[in-house]
Amino acid sequence: MAPRIALLTCLLLLVAAPDARAQGGRAAPDYARSGWYTGAGFSVGFEAFSGIKEIEQALGYNVTVGNAFGINARAGYRILPWLAVEGQFEWLSSFGYTVENVLLPGETDPRDVTLQQVEDYTLTVNAKAYPLTGRVQPFGLIGLGGMLAKNTRNPQLISGKKTVDLGGFVARFGGGVDYYLDESWILTADISYLVTTGNVEDTNRTSLGIGFQYRF
Repeated sequence: MAPRIALLTCLLLLVAAPDARAQGGRAAPDYARSGWYTGAGFSVGFEAFSGIKEIEQALGYNVTVGNAFGINARAGYRILPWLAVEGQFEWLSSFGYTVENVLLPGETDPRDVTLQQVEDYTLTVNAKAYPLTGRVQPFGLIGLGGMLAKNTRNPQLISGKKTVDLGGFVARFGGGVDYYLDESWILTADISYLVTTGNVEDTNRTSLGIGFQYRF
């Protein structure tokens, strides 16, 4: 009789245990819940500019373009466990065009001279898809928006207006990964390629970003 009572007691404890945990314990983290989020971080831009050969032919000198550093910010809404929509702002300052071994009027020795610097502001609306919804969440993204590029030119090499503002539409393609430090704070990293059109069509680039996000 005693073994039967002990077995029955064990079965009752096993059935009651989940309810006790649900009432007295903490619920499992929901990293894929719906809701708003915001974030900010740092960016590095790697140029993929076109038209460099044409500039070299026009000037008769070699031209190189350096990479740029900046910041990014975003705000969005997690609609479904696997889908979010966000607005992303990015500022990069600045991509520098350097002309190598230039002999300027009045000088006797050639030197490297900055031809122009391009500072850009980009705003896109992105759709993000998440194949996994745990603590580590890789994602892919696609976005559309616009870019404003501020070109500051060297008057010694380019005649005309010193500063020129140009604009155009852009498309953003990329991906990244979110790592949840807890249910609200996220460490995120992403890489994307920007395809530019209009007056900024020669300034395609790759953008690498890292930062933090907060889930409300």
